[in-house]
Formats: sequence, structure tokens, C-alpha cells
Amino acid sequence: MDEIRIALFGFVGGLLRYMVIGYFINHSTVLGTLIINLIGCFGLGLVNHFLALQERIPATITLAIGTGLIGAFTTFSTFTYDIFNLIQQGHYLDAFSYLLSSIILGLVMSYLGVVLGDNLRKKV
Repeated sequence: MDEIRIALFGFVGGLLRYMVIGYFINHSTVLGTLIINLIGCFGLGLVNHFLALQERIPATITLAIGTGLIGAFTTFSTFTYDIFNLIQQGHYLDAFSYLLSSIILGLVMSYLGVVLGDNLRKKV
């Protein structure tokens, strides 16, 4: 049953990623991927520090959200491929900026998700 939940949540996560990338495709796929991954960092921090620690929410649901939904929504492979393409095109500063901003902002968003999750857990 866990596999079915993860697959269903993964379907939703993949569909959401497709929709976000579709919105940004005319502007910048790099920006779309950055936004997706930052939302995912925040979401995973929130899930792991709020939902995962709620006794009334089954662990299988938390697993399905973290692994299925957020795992399918975020994309490390597109992130690295975008950086590779920027380097290949000679846009070294853009590639470095994208790499650095993704890591730093990803850590910040993870932290904010954890803080929000901890605060929500204390109020429940």
C-alpha cells in the first residue's frame, strides 16, 4: 500500500513540476527549476518537522508526501543539467551564481520550513 501512496503522490508532484516549468518556459527554465527546488526544500523541512512528528498522521502519509510528492516535484538532475548547459555556453558567472544561490537559498528555505514546522507542532 505504501508503494501505491508514493506513486500517487509522485504523480501529483510530477504534474505540479510540469505546470510550474510550463509557466516559466517562456522566461527561464533555470528560474523555474530554482523555484521548484526552493519550494521543495521548504516543503521537506516542514513535512519532516511537523507532519512526521504528528501522532495522528500515519507515517506512510508523511513518507508519501516527502518521497512521492516532494521527491517528484523537485529535480536535482535538471538543476545539474542547467548548470552544465550554462557552462557549455560560456555563461560561467550565471552557472556559478545559479549553483551558489540554489545551495544557499535551499538551505535557507529548508531552515524556514523546519522552523515553521517546529512552531506549528508546538501550537497543535
